[in-house]
Amino acid sequence: MSKTFLSRWLKFIIILSICFSTAVYLLPFPFIVYPILKYSSAEKELWIWLGLIWSTAVPIYIALTFSWRIASNIGKGRMLSLSTAKSLRIISVLAAADVAWFFIAGLILLLFEINLPIMVIGSFFIVIIGVVISAAAAVLSHLVKTAAKQRHAGIYRSMIRVKQRG
Repeated sequence: MSKTFLSRWLKFIIILSICFSTAVYLLPFPFIVYPILKYSSAEKELWIWLGLIWSTAVPIYIALTFSWRIASNIGKGRMLSLSTAKSLRIISVLAAADVAWFFIAGLILLLFEINLPIMVIGSFFIVIIGVVISAAAAVLSHLVKTAAKQRHAGIYRSMIRVKQRG
C-alpha cells in the first residue's frame, strides 16, 4: 500500500468519522429528546444530560483534526516524525480527558439525583473504550517518537561518515 493511498484512505475514514459522529451527536435531539420533552417534566435534567453529551464532542473533533494531520504526514512521507508522535500524544491525552470528564460528570449527576446508577455502570463501557484508545495512541506515540529519533540519529551519523571520507 503506497503512502499516498494510505493517506487518502485515512482521510476518507476521518471524513466518515466526522459525518457519523455529527449524526450521533445531533440526531438524538429530534428523535429522542424532543418526544421526551413533549411528554415529560424532566426538561432540566434532559438539557443537563444533553449538555454533558455534547461537551464530549469537543475533544473528539479536536482528535479528528490531529488525525488529519497524521494522515497528511503519512502522505508526505513523514509518518515517523516528531510531529506525528506529538499528534498521537495529544490524541491520547484528549481520549483520556474525554472519558474522565464523562465519567466524573456522570458521578456528579448521580450525586445530584439527575443520573441513574445503571447509567454510571453503563458508562464503564464507554470509559473502557476511551482508555483503550488513549493507551493505543500513547504507545504509538512512543514508538513513532523513538523511531523518529533513531532515524534522525542514523541520518546524522551518515552525514558524519560522508564528511570524514571527504
